[in-house]
Amino acid sequence: MKQADIVRLILAERERVLAYIDAIVRDYSLAEDIFQETAMLLVTRRETLQNEQHVKGWLRLTARNLSYKAMRDRSRQPVALDQSVMEALDPHWDAVDSDGVNERLEALRQCIGRLSAYGREILRHRYGRGIVGEELAAAMGRTQVAVRRALSRVHKALAECITNQVKQFRTEAG
Repeated sequence: MKQADIVRLILAERERVLAYIDAIVRDYSLAEDIFQETAMLLVTRRETLQNEQHVKGWLRLTARNLSYKAMRDRSRQPVALDQSVMEALDPHWDAVDSDGVNERLEALRQCIGRLSAYGREILRHRYGRGIVGEELAAAMGRTQVAVRRALSRVHKALAECITNQVKQFRTEAG
């Protein structure tokens, strides 16, 4: 395959592969690093790649292997899904509508941007830093009950916003 074709595929698959990596490592910054390493490896091995499907499978497999290697190197265990679960899900990965994933991710970005500063901060602490319970309440300067309620309101607002945003994208596209 030509380098330009490889780069086009890398860019097209970026969000899906990042989500895949993040499901393993649960650290977006680490996921970005692993994605970049995966992309560099892909470009250096372009002579061995046969077609678009081969590239997509190679991206996923390499991203998964590098993710688990990074977890071992950092002496951390995967929080969300272990390797056997990821392997069981792998055959179903291609069935995921990549356009739908990309539009939902774009909707999520836009909707997070519309949240209040407090809403964005609580999401950053909860999902960006991975803190929960008393530690989250302390970070937010609120009681656990207040933080739990606020997080619930943020989740509900995001769900409604994303649904509406995706409908709007589809109306504009078609």
